[in-house]
Amino acid sequence: MGEERRGGSRALADLGSTWGKEPYKNEDRETLLVRKVIERYRIVDLSAELHPGVLKVNGEYVHGKESRRFEIRQFVYAPDKAFMHWVETETHVGT
Repeated sequence: MGEERRGGSRALADLGSTWGKEPYKNEDRETLLVRKVIERYRIVDLSAELHPGVLKVNGEYVHGKESRRFEIRQFVYAPDKAFMHWVETETHVGT
């Protein structure tokens, strides 16, 4: 039970029996170890497209589509004249 909870140590123990065999015969031990550990987990993409309000340098404001405050203020960084952004947002945790 303790071995399963740590995940990586069990994968390391299993590595010896898998290394050099199909379909992993061309992978080095480090790549194989990473593969064995990752196979035990599910990757869930939690990213979502955001549409903030944008206040541009020229004063133009483009309205966003977010229900909570999420705004970007564009400014010019003096040393190299690059466009940079301040991000202003709010969040709610709990009820």
